[in-house]
Amino acid sequence: MRFMDKPLLAKRVRSGNIPPHARLPGHSADVADACGMLCFVLGRRALHRFGIHGRVEEMCTLLRQFGWWHDTGKAGDHFQDFIEFRSMQQLVRHEVVSALLLRFHPGFAPLIEQLGELKNVLFCMILGHHRKFPQRKGQLASSPLTVPISHPEFQELIEAIKRDTGIADLTVAGDSILLSPDADPSDENTWSVQVKVSILRKELIAWATGNLPEETVRLTALGKALAIAGDVLGSALPEAAGAGERNRLIRNAAEIGLSPENLDQVILHWAKARYIEQFIPREFQKETAESPGLLTLVEAGCGSGKSIAAYMWARSWALRCRAENLPPPRLFFCLPTMGTATEQYKDYVMDAVLEALLEHSRADIDLETIRNALETEDDESEQESIQRAEDTIDAFRIWQSPFVVCTADTVLGLMVNARKSLYHFPAMVNGIFVFDEIHAMDKQMFRHLLMFLRHMPNAPVLLMTASLSEHRKSLLAAVRGDGELKVISRTASASIPRYLLHRMADKRKVESVIEQIILDGGKVLVVCNTVRSACNYYEQLKKRFEPDGVRVELYHAQYRYRDRSVIHRRVIDEFKQASGPVILVATQVAEMSLDLSADLLITELASIAAMIQRLGRLNRTEFPKTPKPAWILMPEHASPYEPSEIEQSERWLDNLIALGRALSQEDLVNMFGQIEDEAKTDIAEEMRSAYRNAVFVSGVWKTEVGMIRDHGYTINVILERDLADY
Repeated sequence: MRFMDKPLLAKRVRSGNIPPHARLPGHSADVADACGMLCFVLGRRALHRFGIHGRVEEMCTLLRQFGWWHDTGKAGDHFQDFIEFRSMQQLVRHEVVSALLLRFHPGFAPLIEQLGELKNVLFCMILGHHRKFPQRKGQLASSPLTVPISHPEFQELIEAIKRDTGIADLTVAGDSILLSPDADPSDENTWSVQVKVSILRKELIAWATGNLPEETVRLTALGKALAIAGDVLGSALPEAAGAGERNRLIRNAAEIGLSPENLDQVILHWAKARYIEQFIPREFQKETAESPGLLTLVEAGCGSGKSIAAYMWARSWALRCRAENLPPPRLFFCLPTMGTATEQYKDYVMDAVLEALLEHSRADIDLETIRNALETEDDESEQESIQRAEDTIDAFRIWQSPFVVCTADTVLGLMVNARKSLYHFPAMVNGIFVFDEIHAMDKQMFRHLLMFLRHMPNAPVLLMTASLSEHRKSLLAAVRGDGELKVISRTASASIPRYLLHRMADKRKVESVIEQIILDGGKVLVVCNTVRSACNYYEQLKKRFEPDGVRVELYHAQYRYRDRSVIHRRVIDEFKQASGPVILVATQVAEMSLDLSADLLITELASIAAMIQRLGRLNRTEFPKTPKPAWILMPEHASPYEPSEIEQSERWLDNLIALGRALSQEDLVNMFGQIEDEAKTDIAEEMRSAYRNAVFVSGVWKTEVGMIRDHGYTINVILERDLADY
């Protein structure tokens, strides 16, 4: 029989000597131990975050069983051919074989009986640990698949499971199991893959749709997340290569966080950078810090000090953890774009004393060991394998960082089974979360935020925005209950007149409007909806004003990222420090990530939320002396917005201009509430749609990858001059 004289490999080895962790029994033991340690250290807290009580022992049982059983299907000859010959032709993926063995082999019935209803949770964990069940590609090989259950190493694995579980009557008899692609195999000792998979699918669907308690749904999602993390740990850091390092990583994920003193340092650094000798918090900042609940929403205008309010809020949670003798919390500061995340890091963290803590882990992990230990999956390209290894390394860095500034995708990707987010999950168990600029989240991402709040009800979360529609506020109140959402509004400077709004019907007037501001040495911001439009305005204004010594800058999202970073810093410095006039032409990148104050804003009409953000770059001082002008142009087409958004925004603009006076931030937000589309989606239907899209929880028996954001309009490219570097 094939492979009977060879070891059963769980992963490819790079030399002739086969270490124990590359063999199926050794790898399974490594993953079982990693899963057991994860549950021991993080299980109780993870269950609490998910609103699940008193099921720690069940979760630990499931995780250890997962570790032992998840890769038994790798004993099949198709996977062994893949290991030895790189053959990509397999009848079904190895995790499907693992689940079929556990479900249908009579020798494993004692374990299934002991698990009871939990058996279905275990099947979901096994089938889903590579996020590829149901299998979309169909059956790739036409030949039968043989699992040599009499192989000495398969029997060694069963004996180890018997010792670990205490179930003495687990018995695997016979030479092999044959899985056939035929629907009706002629041999009664052969299993039809079609029939067996169909039976298992129907059983899981019936279980998942049979009035399953929400707690069980969450338990399944949590089990899959921890199982994936345990598999990564066991694979990347096997016993021989560093079980001690593995356990240290797990404890770091659970125990590393920010102390109140750390957050005092962030606030002190911010104050010193602005020459503030004694920082006196504003009322809304104190109210934010003192908010007693788990979910707080802060509405405050651009430049009002929301970020400092967030650090004060985090400091309060650090004090609570200390008072309750809990590990310090890890702070996830989440923003909608890479640009806004970079600015948050630069402005508040980069030069603070915390910088070393943020990067302290890199030297502690043998990165090359991890890269070598992670095997290529059986339908994965070499590039995909490299990316998966890098994602693992990034996750381990986050496990050891007390403070993570990131895009919201890093956290909310969990709701769509994004690989990096699943790998980060153990670090999230001890997390407190700030989501800034939530008005800028598209519909898809905001729905994932709702599901994150619903299914992790005991996670402390601070939401921040300049303005939020009443509809979205209603959704937030509904997801956690009206009594659990604390809303804090910053009103001290929000009612001060700042803006003089005008329509501009003729685009040829742009230059004449700019001229007067330039003569007075002012700063001008022009915001366009598309890169093409921005480039056209840039060429026009550069030709007109640069001969007079006026600096004209262009900034959009289609620069190389390293060039964007340089331009970003330069334009901010020019607006803040330059004594002469400056003109900046930008796209949506100006809405959130640019901390600047213009004397004149010219903008194409966009969605209402985007318009409020753009106006937040005009007259951006706390107590402005006089209002400043904003001229609004109609775009040639709606993209990248929906036509309905532009129509709604036009009504909003007309109503504001009709007031016949200078306008405040409060005026902008109040008119937003009045003009909001009355035909908006019903709250209950919106929640149902959000739940369907959050496949992390709604998938239950399925583990597929969803979309974090709505479809965009851009693609990644490599410029010709950079081709040699890649």
